[in-house]
Amino acid sequence: MKIMRQNSKFIVFLGLFLFSGLIRLNAQEQEKPLPRYAVSIEPFYLYNGGLRLNIEKRLDPKKWIELNITGYWLPYSEIKDGYSSWADRGGWYTSNSDFNEFTKLNGFGLGGTYKYYFYSTCFLSAGASYTYYGVQYEDRIFSKYMEDGLPFYEYGLQNINQQFQKVTGNACIGAHSFFRHTYSMEFYGGIGYAHSFYDKDKRHFDETVFGFGHIGLYPMFGFKIGFNIR
Repeated sequence: MKIMRQNSKFIVFLGLFLFSGLIRLNAQEQEKPLPRYAVSIEPFYLYNGGLRLNIEKRLDPKKWIELNITGYWLPYSEIKDGYSSWADRGGWYTSNSDFNEFTKLNGFGLGGTYKYYFYSTCFLSAGASYTYYGVQYEDRIFSKYMEDGLPFYEYGLQNINQQFQKVTGNACIGAHSFFRHTYSMEFYGGIGYAHSFYDKDKRHFDETVFGFGHIGLYPMFGFKIGFNIR
């Protein structure tokens, strides 16, 4: 019996010791300083011929600000007649073009986002951005040429350049991975409003909410991968 009592006391003492150790480890983990900066990219932009880089700075434990830099580039791809499939026909098809074919794309975007963490890994955000798109596409138009000093017009397929300037505002809710890890992931979704400026005499690309020339509300969703900097 005496041995059993000693063993019981030892087990209780060991349990208390281990429990206090876990409490200390948990407290140390919670007291571990939050990262001051975070850097990430958004691979979903590749689907539209772009890539977005995000640089974040912590203001306090719940507030962050974010700089968003986006680039777009798709090289010239000739559109060939007589082919039914997209792969054989050439050109480019993206959600930003309403899946209408075009031959070339370049552009850039700049934006800012404010994030408030209402929970350790969940946040609300508000942002604004400006994006420029230079889009080249083919269309049949009348082109002017001179012969013997006289103007003539020929109807045929021509490469046309259209420029879009889009300003947006958005509000989102999202979730971020634990800040104690070096690498990070983030998911977000919400709603935005876009207003586009372009030449009304050329193709608008505004048939869907994701089009280059869309004006109005549109859904937002995205995924980020990156790392935290302490």
